[in-house]
Amino acid sequence: MNRHSVALLMTICVVSLLASSLSHAVVFGDFELSHAAVYGDFEYRDNGTTITITGYKGTGGDIIIPETIDGKPVTEIGSEAFDKKVIDPSTLTLPSTLTTIGELAFESCSGFTGTLALPSTLTEIGISAFFGCSGFTGSLVIPEGVTIIKGGAFGYCRGFNGPLTLSSTLKEIGEVAFWGCIGFTGTLVIPDEVTTIGGSAFWGCIGFTGSVVIPEGVTWIGGGAFFGCSGISKAVFLGNAPTDMGEEVFIDTAKGFFVVCGPESTGFTFPEWQGYPCKRETVEGAGM
Repeated sequence: MNRHSVALLMTICVVSLLASSLSHAVVFGDFELSHAAVYGDFEYRDNGTTITITGYKGTGGDIIIPETIDGKPVTEIGSEAFDKKVIDPSTLTLPSTLTTIGELAFESCSGFTGTLALPSTLTEIGISAFFGCSGFTGSLVIPEGVTIIKGGAFGYCRGFNGPLTLSSTLKEIGEVAFWGCIGFTGTLVIPDEVTTIGGSAFWGCIGFTGSVVIPEGVTWIGGGAFFGCSGISKAVFLGNAPTDMGEEVFIDTAKGFFVVCGPESTGFTFPEWQGYPCKRETVEGAGM
């Protein structure tokens, strides 16, 4: 190691020590030395104008994520920030400034109880963000502005025991998005803008009842999307048959389940389509 390298290493060490007392990343030449700042039970990253929560050091209880830190809005819960860290009974309050929940952010936080209120500012819900948060109860409302519910986002959140309301802006429902959410009740309404329903998206959601209306723009439904939805008695397609259909999409739905399509719809076969009884009727939107 030459003298220049030694000097550079010593300088970096000094900068590293200084960084331990700062709440933001320190940049030296081509090196960036970051330090997770702490606010109460939360580790965070200062992005300049916004704050990202990056970790949790608490023991549970009433977990209230602050709306601001150092006068800057908390807009993001980072990936794996609370991953498997909430086991004891706890409640969760999210800030009204939140726009993004990262992947695995609250994965397997089985200690959460009570309702999950997602703020109206939210636009992005990451992969498996709440997967395995089995203690949440009540209904779940996906805020307007959310366009994609990524894979596994609410998988195995089996404690919800009220209706599920999806945002009218939603375009894509990811694979296993609501897998195993056995407690949802009422009619499942798929928003008009949805084009993709991922495989096993609603697998095992036995509490839904009545008809499920598939919007006109849906072009892909993954395998097992509604597998085991034993309360759904009819699927009503407002448009043509999806160009891509997985296997066993409606297996183990209600006894006597059948498919309905409109008089002008194309791509369906009669008297069976994809192995399910199928017939033409005048069809209308959600709420049939």
